Amino acid sequence: MGITYLEIICYNFTALYGFYWKRTILRDDNEQHMTIVIILGGFFYAKNKFQDVVFTAIMATVMVYGMVVYNVALNMGKVTGETFLAAVHELPIMVPVAFVLEFFIVGKIAKALAFTVVTPDDRPQIITYAISICICCIMCPLMSLVATLLFKETKTFGTWIQTWAMNFLVAICYQMFYCGPLVRLIFCTIFERKGSKATEQTDAPKA
Repeated sequence: MGITYLEIICYNFTALYGFYWKRTILRDDNEQHMTIVIILGGFFYAKNKFQDVVFTAIMATVMVYGMVVYNVALNMGKVTGETFLAAVHELPIMVPVAFVLEFFIVGKIAKALAFTVVTPDDRPQIITYAISICICCIMCPLMSLVATLLFKETKTFGTWIQTWAMNFLVAICYQMFYCGPLVRLIFCTIFERKGSKATEQTDAPKA
């Protein structure tokens, strides 16, 4: 009697850690093995260029949408259904800009800066948070500049600084506690399922 696999996927998405749990129970004729793998936010890194593109695209979309909603709400002075709808109209412009900046420029710089503070031997979540903070520190002024030039009526240095200041802390909190863990959860879900299907096809008996 061959090994049967019962995979139970449960997600504990917390504001601070963004845990992604995978519990795999393996049974055979002799004994029962239970393996619990905890993939902390950011521990499941992109393994190739395609995964890197997918991860960055999801991150840019979720991050930009959240920050645009925040800025639209500030301009409107309230949060209504129209706030979320109005934010959607800016995505075709802001998401590609954020993707290009982060994928080709900011991501590399942020990792280099982060590893001046942390080391590869540090806990994975610490490395992830260090990189995330560095990305926010670079992306926030850049995206604030883009937003000032494209959407602000007064396109001055002072307007840019004000926009940057009003977005900075919100961007870090949103990235660390909500956007980052959610995106890593989505990313892990997509590629864990693909990996599981590939494994099943490989392990399937040949006729």
